[in-house]
Amino acid sequence: MKRVFLLLTLFSVFLILSFPVIPSAQKSNVIINSTLDEPPTVEILEPENNTVVYSPYFEISVKFTDDIELKEVEVKYGGYYDGITYRSGPHTSGLLYDLFFINLSVRRILPGMTYIEAKAEDMNNNTATEKIFIFYNSSNDLFPPDIEISKPQKGWIFILDDIVRITNLNFAIIIGDFKFSADIWDSEINLHEMNLYLDDELVMAENYDDGYNQLHDFIHWKWERPLFGFHEIKLEAIDVYDNVAIETIKFFVIDFNFK
Repeated sequence: MKRVFLLLTLFSVFLILSFPVIPSAQKSNVIINSTLDEPPTVEILEPENNTVVYSPYFEISVKFTDDIELKEVEVKYGGYYDGITYRSGPHTSGLLYDLFFINLSVRRILPGMTYIEAKAEDMNNNTATEKIFIFYNSSNDLFPPDIEISKPQKGWIFILDDIVRITNLNFAIIIGDFKFSADIWDSEINLHEMNLYLDDELVMAENYDDGYNQLHDFIHWKWERPLFGFHEIKLEAIDVYDNVAIETIKFFVIDFNFK
């Protein structure tokens, strides 16, 4: 019995000596390691740098990513009037996702070397930018604009601006107000100017150089004085590379121009 008691006593002493000493209370500095917010990443996927394009229509595709949250994205490409910019508005700021694509259809760029620049800003005002250059070869734009005269049309008889009959005549007959309507558009490049002639007299003109992506226009014109007999009206459309389209229509008119 004494032997058992002695063994238990020795084992208890061993446990006490093996137990770690509890240090006295003291102040300690705690360092918390946090990952810093990295700037966004910007990647222009399409077109590639130094690409040659042969049409003013092409897609711009940009990939934006951020480890926290995007605040604003911007894509700018060189063109008339020092470039054109797409920027996400205030209603789209504070994007809750970290992946954002922009696809733009470019319609008006300067011939020759030009640029595409993309920029992103996150919620901590970190920014990132990528810029590439492309070459626009416009030498193959040989096609004039398209013209479609909707009123009057040959073979049609108009009375008080209503179509009453369609005939086989190669001219139109108009009784009452003389009104002219037409569409002009260009599928490759922007319009430059439009000229409307009545019997070789310029009665209406439009210059589109101050417009934005002016690829189409609807022409509506009314003669404001009495007009009688046979006449001819001519519509001329010119694009920015001086390709010219002309359409004419002959008509017989009795227009007393009553107000």
